Amino acid sequence: MAQARQNSVDADKPRIHLSAKELDKEAGAGHAPEPFGYTTRSGRRIVFPDPYEMEFEEAEEFLAKIETFGNSKDALTEWVGKEGFEEISKDRLTLRQMLLLVQRVQQHYVAFMGTPGEDVPSSS
Repeated sequence: MAQARQNSVDADKPRIHLSAKELDKEAGAGHAPEPFGYTTRSGRRIVFPDPYEMEFEEAEEFLAKIETFGNSKDALTEWVGKEGFEEISKDRLTLRQMLLLVQRVQQHYVAFMGTPGEDVPSSS
């Protein structure tokens, strides 16, 4: 047992695997996917929030809402704000188009971040 203790890391000085400074460096290294973007018929670009730039609790809530939206208007208004939703509304989308838009937003984020409560998808 003494041999195993000598080979282990001192419990009073645990090994550091990552620092906040390293997290800042890696997070800013351009590894995150771009936020979802939609261009309206009038050419207005609507950019959905970037969960990678949110605090983690806010991002988890955002992703949970993407998975379980109640209706498209509420979901889109929350995601892009009232002005963004009004711009999308000017396109006069059919129900099929609106559902497709929401589905594409969901697929975009789930592809990179996984389904809430599950592991992040692998990059392979």
